[in-house]
Amino acid sequence: MPAAGEPTPEVAASQDSGAAGDVRPSRGSVVARGFGIIAAAAALLACGVLAWITTLPSTKADGSCDGIGFGCTPNQRDGTAIVAMIMGLPALAVVIAVQLVVLTVLAFAGARSGVRAGIAAVLTGWILLAAVLAAMATR
Repeated sequence: MPAAGEPTPEVAASQDSGAAGDVRPSRGSVVARGFGIIAAAAALLACGVLAWITTLPSTKADGSCDGIGFGCTPNQRDGTAIVAMIMGLPALAVVIAVQLVVLTVLAFAGARSGVRAGIAAVLTGWILLAAVLAAMATR
């Protein structure tokens, strides 16, 4: 039994452990929460592109034939869907890979919040994608 005024062993151990709330989460929980943010952002991006594609006209305004072959060209909705599949899916895969690398680096660097690390990874990937698209558009 400690003397009067001396802290109990439990209190002494908690005082030596540092400030309250200074507990670091495991790397696994940081990565898991960050991965959830990355998955939600990828789903949001894909849903936005799909919603945009569905608002495009499905017939040509001049009434010419639409399709592939025999002098016809796809209508605006079909052409955008084709470009999205050919260029958008690989771009999305590369962006997700970059985001996962950033998330892993942040987790091993000692990130305290998986949500913040996930948001930082998503913003890094989206900014990189925007820079590549801007560079392609100015060619």
